[in-house]
Amino acid sequence: MKRIGNILTGCFEHGYSVEELKTTVIDTLSPFFSNAYALKQYWTDAELLSAFEYIIRYQCDEIFSSKIIELIKFYQAVYVQYPNEMLDIVTHSVCNLLQKENIMWHKRNNEISFESDELDEIVVKAMAQIGSVLEIGVKPILMELWAYVKLISNGRVDYKKIQELRFGTIIQNLLNAHYFEDILQTKPQMLKLSDWRNIAYHHSYRVLQSQEFLCTYGKDNSVVFNVDELKSYTYQIIRAANILSIARMFFIFDHLEAIKGYCTEHGNDYSTAYISKSLQKNSIAVSFLSQGYKLLSIHEDDEFCVTDIQDLTDTSSMSKTEKMKRWIHVSQYQMIIWKLTQKEKITINYFSPDLINEFSCGITGDICREVFEGTKNPSDIAAQMEIDIKI
Repeated sequence: MKRIGNILTGCFEHGYSVEELKTTVIDTLSPFFSNAYALKQYWTDAELLSAFEYIIRYQCDEIFSSKIIELIKFYQAVYVQYPNEMLDIVTHSVCNLLQKENIMWHKRNNEISFESDELDEIVVKAMAQIGSVLEIGVKPILMELWAYVKLISNGRVDYKKIQELRFGTIIQNLLNAHYFEDILQTKPQMLKLSDWRNIAYHHSYRVLQSQEFLCTYGKDNSVVFNVDELKSYTYQIIRAANILSIARMFFIFDHLEAIKGYCTEHGNDYSTAYISKSLQKNSIAVSFLSQGYKLLSIHEDDEFCVTDIQDLTDTSSMSKTEKMKRWIHVSQYQMIIWKLTQKEKITINYFSPDLINEFSCGITGDICREVFEGTKNPSDIAAQMEIDIKI
């Protein structure tokens, strides 16, 4: 999510307003949503903003957006015919996919460089990234997709049995059924994603004297390619992973209320599902940026958490009332910070664009905890919040 952070910061540094950013994000993502209300409600979510960055990054790649739409149409077709069965599969995948996302967040921060003079270094790093992306990020999504294909063909599916299948079996099943062929194979050598995963995991590759790479896979199969071809294949694999991840995520947000309702109805509570603290902090930083605030720091000790944020919007021409709206907006993040830190006192310091501390607000952890548990209303946070206006 580093790239979207840079993009959002740049928008406000170039004079964009929050409303202009909102319009741009919603207009860009609307072709992928059937539920306009959901997009307007959740556009500030870090995942959707990150997807927005990917759509911009791949804007010259026609395959990217077209395949996302193809997958979304498939999801929608399954959902129309088998809504409850599909929701059951989605909810049973939540914890597993969240754990995978915790790992993938760290993996995505390791960008591959093809600039090294050492071919061994290039191929080792590329294969490490390919193996991780396919095993951690792609495999669980393809399990779901194969389950949906079985659901369409049979009217029922045993998802537990599908989860026991090998990666290669799932991909071959999908190809045999003529689904997602352009996503599951790389060109011009028609290697399946599972072939690449096996090459990467078994380290079945080596550098030749010709300065090319030899990879072996399956039963006595091999392929030879140069650095530029490795770069192309790596691009295709990462693109496939992003297509699969983003298409699924768009579908989830499009039907999030139905998913929440299904979880409540069937007693599935995923509110305590583990999300790594580093991922949560990054998501909060992106959420702040979507509203024109830069997260400067989060300081924690045994009892207290102090969060400093800087306003990136042009406040020089704002009236005091308009500034107060910006301050009040900041205070609404106290509950989010408490969920992250669980501290006994939460304080947010607001800094102007020129880094003058103009406003601070604080709330006790007890109030946040009671609101989270449902014994108090969110309005109680505002009623008991400590406010310090410094100008």
